[in-house]
Amino acid sequence: MKKLLFIVAVTIAVLSGATAVKAGEIDLLVDKLVEKGILTRGEAQQIITETQEEVRREVASMESAGLPKWVQKMSFKGDLRLRYQWTKRETDPGVPQVERNRGRYRMRFGVETYVVDNISVGFGIATGDGDPRSTNQTFTNSFEKPSVRWDYAYAQYSPTDWIAFTGGKMQNPLWRPTDLVWDTDITPEGGAVNFKHGIYDNLDFYINSAIFVLDESAGDEADPMLYAIQPGFKWKPMDKVVWNTAGVFYGTSGVKGKILNYSAGTNKRRPNGGAGGLEYDYDTIGISSEISFENLLDLSLPRLALMGEYYNNIDVSDEDYAWIIGAKIGDSKVGSKGQWQVKYLYRWLGQDAVLDILPDSDAYGGATGVRGHEVALEYALLDNVIMGLDYYHMEPIHKNSGGHRNAEDLFQADILFKF
Repeated sequence: MKKLLFIVAVTIAVLSGATAVKAGEIDLLVDKLVEKGILTRGEAQQIITETQEEVRREVASMESAGLPKWVQKMSFKGDLRLRYQWTKRETDPGVPQVERNRGRYRMRFGVETYVVDNISVGFGIATGDGDPRSTNQTFTNSFEKPSVRWDYAYAQYSPTDWIAFTGGKMQNPLWRPTDLVWDTDITPEGGAVNFKHGIYDNLDFYINSAIFVLDESAGDEADPMLYAIQPGFKWKPMDKVVWNTAGVFYGTSGVKGKILNYSAGTNKRRPNGGAGGLEYDYDTIGISSEISFENLLDLSLPRLALMGEYYNNIDVSDEDYAWIIGAKIGDSKVGSKGQWQVKYLYRWLGQDAVLDILPDSDAYGGATGVRGHEVALEYALLDNVIMGLDYYHMEPIHKNSGGHRNAEDLFQADILFKF
């Protein structure tokens, strides 16, 4: 009986402090008990096995006494993308066309955790040269070792499940069915509030709002800012059909007369060779919509989605609007082996519809005043190993001074590894 009680006491002590004691120390303790004849080798192995199982259970349920909860709640994500990119832009007659072939890669890694139950912090690093619309790194410069940069770093407070407050350099808090206005690599800086509330079982209402800082200067009393408010709804009118629609207003301050960093140089500028800065403010209204059908008509297509967006800059009377229409066929997300998606988009982006620091950088270098087609394919070769093919044919909306349209073709072939 004495031996049994001793065994029970030791087991309870070991299990209750298992996460605070190293595995090697537990093994040594059990070995000593075997040497003294208190435990048999079989009983010792049973204790070790039960201890390991208890540790795994505590960590999985975030109850481990030996680790802070913010460590236990930490999650990681990342990806590596290898890319071949070909670009050709037409030139005037008699001028040789220039084709560019590049090998590129992108590496991203992110961490998210909860400081307390309703406050989370996230940060990520990525390759790139600082361009907010690209995290690509080109194979160049005699094997130069590039820098790693902060991709995002934010804190989020969610007092309830229907509202969230975010501050810092964040992943875009606005809903965007396409990249007509926002390049997907942009991580804006400032603050955001996201509200979402279910009105009925099949209908959600939401409002996304944000204040973004575009630039800051000690000698400037009116730093350029961008404001956004986006009310919308997500409705499921019937089984396997989802309709998401939102209106948006983008307001700016301190933009007129400024030259913004990483501009594509296509927004209209004041005289003096553009040195006078932007000619207009950019207060834009828009609407975005997407309707999706799953297993349409019991066909083999997992999903069909139709989307469109329209924007108008109310501060401009010419080249003031932009629109895009498109479709996606296949799986909603591509990740598991055999999943696939095909996408087609046609865009028309007026010169001064939006700030030229924002649109997709692969569509004519992120310029405004362009129109054209995009066709893309994604296919998962293995779980989390995805092949991507993307082709753009873009051209200026208006003829250039030489009387010819300088169209551009861009092709990208990717292999993406997600982890």
